[in-house]
Amino acid sequence: GMVDAAAFRYDQGDNDGARKVVQEAIELARATNDSPALGYGLHISGLVEMAGGNPVAAEACFEEGLGVWQEIKDPSNEAEMLYNLGLLAGSRGDAAAAHDMLARSIDIRRRAGREDETHIALTFIAAVAVMTSDLAEARTAMRESLQIGRQLGDRRLAWSLDVCACLAIAGGDPAPNVRAAQTGIFRKE
Repeated sequence: GMVDAAAFRYDQGDNDGARKVVQEAIELARATNDSPALGYGLHISGLVEMAGGNPVAAEACFEEGLGVWQEIKDPSNEAEMLYNLGLLAGSRGDAAAAHDMLARSIDIRRRAGREDETHIALTFIAAVAVMTSDLAEARTAMRESLQIGRQLGDRRLAWSLDVCACLAIAGGDPAPNVRAAQTGIFRKE
């Protein structure tokens, strides 16, 4: 209930209100050893911190949340935490860590038969590959992402096309300004 209240405030753009409610929810979850409530609380808390421009605090929430979901063997939420950690790593320019987290997230979703949930992560994998000038991998990831997006008729296909445009501009040698544009993609969430 409290986590839902926090999520609602976050959706309404009330970060301070959300932060207060989610802190209480997290404390309660810790006190009662309620792992799922703790995991969800940390997830919302991480999103609130991201929105508030506190990537270090957000990362701490997602890291702890990842541990919680791994412990209670909840692959869907584990994948979600890895995805968020991948975005954070990408936004601070750590391409290797971003690639690692996003690839792990995709792998977990595929093993769980949730191929439909991988195409946004694939788009970000492509963005990371452009940052590191690995255009062959970027193209492969984009092809997969667009395929899944088409099947879903997903509105987020626009993001995928965004990355494709960057790839086209990049050609063989992504200029620094393309890299800058690329990094901006991570902040669209």
